[in-house]
Amino acid sequence: MEINKNVIRIEKLMINMEIEHTDIMADQEKFLKRVLKSYYMDMAKNELIEARKVEEEVTNKTNYILDYTNRLYNLNRKNFQLIESLYEELDEKK
Repeated sequence: MEINKNVIRIEKLMINMEIEHTDIMADQEKFLKRVLKSYYMDMAKNELIEARKVEEEVTNKTNYILDYTNRLYNLNRKNFQLIESLYEELDEKK
């Protein structure tokens, strides 16, 4: 019985994690673009980067960070699925 409760908790946690991930991604993208644009514009003012490359760099860095975030999310989801399957196997052996 306790194992079933743990499986249900993990399923709820996975659902909440997915909802949170979906909700946060759009805001995170806007935030990253704003911060990175400010950073690269400052670099352009100091002539450390060409002004025409600012948008390209902002897009590249934003996509890199968002891709990394998605990989972490997918890894967490797989870990939860593994834990859930281990609980189910324990339940079958009882």
